[in-house]
Amino acid sequence: LRRAAAPACYHRVACRQGRAKGPVQSNTPLQLVPFAGARSASKERDMAANYAIDILKSNEADILREWLQDLQASGWGEGGRFSQGTDWQGQAREILQLLAAAARGDKLDLDAAESAGLREFLKNLSRALATRGASSSQTATFIFSLKKPIFARLREVHGKDAHKLADGIWSTTEMIDKLGL
Repeated sequence: LRRAAAPACYHRVACRQGRAKGPVQSNTPLQLVPFAGARSASKERDMAANYAIDILKSNEADILREWLQDLQASGWGEGGRFSQGTDWQGQAREILQLLAAAARGDKLDLDAAESAGLREFLKNLSRALATRGASSSQTATFIFSLKKPIFARLREVHGKDAHKLADGIWSTTEMIDKLGL
């Protein structure tokens, strides 16, 4: 909210310099009006979500390859403690596919009917990893590690536009955090 009109001050010089004594008088009543940026905040959030979902959908194979490499390097791969007897690569692939399918248009709503498969998969993954001795933080780390390859793609596409890059990173963080928590 902001003032409809700037107030007039009887002590203009003192008021500007912060030296006005006593209450500053205004010849206009205080009238609050919505700040123009507030109306576009929701639209900007939606556009930021678009960046993350668009990157995910258009670079799925590269993101999966990099994510699998990172998982392998951090001990999740073949011979890793939590991958024994499972298709960990298939699980990672399925998460990406379900995530892309759950995004209606360019927004992800985990409570929507389109996300039911993703929610069920994450519940089963968590249960399976817990059965093999993984803590909740280790399971979350599996999901959170997906951020790194998405961030890399965002940097490639929006690296010269700090606003889009920041929005994309923030929306990716929100999206992946919802999955991991």
